[in-house]
Amino acid sequence: MRLFNDDLNKTAVAMGKVIKLLDDVQGKMSWNYDLLEHKEDFYGIAYVCRVGILDRIEKNNWLMTSPISIPSGIIKFKRDTIATGLMKTVVRLKEMVQNDVSLEIEVIGILDRTRFFHEYSNFLSQIMSEEQMRKFMNSI
Repeated sequence: MRLFNDDLNKTAVAMGKVIKLLDDVQGKMSWNYDLLEHKEDFYGIAYVCRVGILDRIEKNNWLMTSPISIPSGIIKFKRDTIATGLMKTVVRLKEMVQNDVSLEIEVIGILDRTRFFHEYSNFLSQIMSEEQMRKFMNSI
């Protein structure tokens, strides 16, 4: 029996990264007027949410009440539930883009794995080498 669940740890790390990325983008924004200036940031964050968080939750059929320790610093962790982690990541992302309808549709499209997710995934593979893409995917 494994002591640690690798997928759960990777999900927690992805949640920690998304929280940090959302904090960074929010710190750069002046109100909600410059949403489109951060469009690529939001696409990338949505992609990390889909691949690094949502795909793993769906694959493992985890309960929303399952505990998860989300990194919040170099050696700090915040013990939460998966539901709380989703509120701090996916729900927060959706709330941040809700004032621009087209951006909201595209971000939700990435989160829901629609055609826009596949277009963005293809875009990433075109701008990154195979090695860069592999490292990126392993980091989330």
